[in-house]
Amino acid sequence: MRREVCASESSALARLADLGEEALAAARSARTPVLVGRLTRAIDRSQLVVARIELRRPGGEACGIDVRADGTVLPFVGRWRRRALANPGTLAAALAALAEQAGLDAPH
Repeated sequence: MRREVCASESSALARLADLGEEALAAARSARTPVLVGRLTRAIDRSQLVVARIELRRPGGEACGIDVRADGTVLPFVGRWRRRALANPGTLAAALAALAEQAGLDAPH
């Protein structure tokens, strides 16, 4: 776990984009774990979250992205009860959904 502070909401969204790219690179090389026990099963890559990156305003609601092992990205709002902003898709689409939620321009 790592915590960073950004000067503005725009710079925080840009930093989220950078971290999302790093997480996607890690997701492409991640191996799918197998649960071992009474029931052995492979976890579907679309259900495995490789990285969760959150943004929080002081006193505000959290939002962020879940990067999944299959390379899809899910934007969400809420810290304890997450609500998806869009279906899993590309990092660019997730950033656009977060920017729209926050009233900001999406980073390029």
